[in-house]
Amino acid sequence: MIRTLTAWDHIVGAVTRWRGFRVPDGERVDCWKDRTTVRRVGAPVNWDRFAGEVTKTSDPGRVGSDGAGSGTPMQVGGERTRTVTWGSGYGRFNQFIADVPRPADGGRYWVTAWPALQFDKRCIITSPHGAVHELIQFDQDVGRLSPPLPQQALNLGSWRDGELVHGVAVTAAGLPGHGYIWGPGSAANPHVQAMTVPDYHGGDGSKVGAEGAPAGTGDPNAPFAIPEGSLTCGDWYVLTRDSSSYRRMILAGGECAARAEAMADKGVRLIDRGRTISVLTQAGRWARATNISRFTVALDDLRLAS
Repeated sequence: MIRTLTAWDHIVGAVTRWRGFRVPDGERVDCWKDRTTVRRVGAPVNWDRFAGEVTKTSDPGRVGSDGAGSGTPMQVGGERTRTVTWGSGYGRFNQFIADVPRPADGGRYWVTAWPALQFDKRCIITSPHGAVHELIQFDQDVGRLSPPLPQQALNLGSWRDGELVHGVAVTAAGLPGHGYIWGPGSAANPHVQAMTVPDYHGGDGSKVGAEGAPAGTGDPNAPFAIPEGSLTCGDWYVLTRDSSSYRRMILAGGECAARAEAMADKGVRLIDRGRTISVLTQAGRWARATNISRFTVALDDLRLAS
């Protein structure tokens, strides 16, 4: 259960560099997953400046020395709901209202990087009636304010069976993040996965041309001069079975083997920007008894999928 940390908790965490801080186990979240199978392995990817890099999978049950938790939180919601106000520009332009389930365990919402609450403050919570709600820049402690004052969330999207039914997508690729995050149960029922890189073409990537300058007339909103095969937000990749990454992960067994086989069969989508090159994993101590933190794949072993 997520709880509110006191000022003393934060002082102790800072002094001890958060060693021994206990992260919740993480719930089994049964929701829609993209189980599309790759039909064709396409061309190699132009990874630009990330060529030769590998994906990284941090321990989703660990809190770093800066107090930031790892992994992407997902929660089961209950029958009780609360109202959330959200809007682009934090209410400078609009204010929308949505009802979101409260956590079924009675605790607080689990937001990305808890307990430090840094970065995008993403929150994913299911409804007992089949919907999944995704929020970004969510501050559950802010009261309802009138525009132009900040709203409780920047954006909110509600999904049902992979289709957006309310709000907007909160991933740069316009995809439902929950459908691609590897978590408890994924090894037994595999699906397409998700990954992030620090930058790419399209989406919320840097608006620069192939030579590192704005394309066209210098307009920062001008389209990219994209080299053929270069990585683009939303791309679908597949891990080739004749690659060293695939063979190494299969030999490792456990979650590493399951993820590698899923990536070779169903692929991985480039869904968002992130601080590191990583594949997305559900937060929680559920993974501590597995080898999932050892999962690494060389980017050069990925090909475009269709």
